[in-house]
Amino acid sequence: MKSRRARKSPRRSGERPNESTSPISAEQAAVQALQRWRAESRIPALKEFARRAANVKWTRALFLLLLDELFIGDEFDEIVGDPERISPSLYPQAVAIAIALRHSWRPDDLARTVKRLGLRRAHTS
Repeated sequence: MKSRRARKSPRRSGERPNESTSPISAEQAAVQALQRWRAESRIPALKEFARRAANVKWTRALFLLLLDELFIGDEFDEIVGDPERISPSLYPQAVAIAIALRHSWRPDDLARTVKRLGLRRAHTS
């Protein structure tokens, strides 16, 4: 008669569990889903976004979103004023100032930004 020996679980025997049978954590599943989305769905989603944005005009919502993306702070308010109160005709100037603020931590970077915008040389001393 053959002995029916109970097989030890991988955890008790010190063996590593087989990855193909081990359940994945919620965090691992989320990471895998994000990787899959980036590989398979991101570009189609952006193409759909581009289609929907074909007729976008300068709006206060777009302007404020752009300023948020540029991480403006109190300095912007000091130079330009409250973003919520800026006239749409001043949006291009305000965006240029927000970009300059972002690149104003080094004089050479600010000068490069001024040049790229086709403006006269900024005072850098």
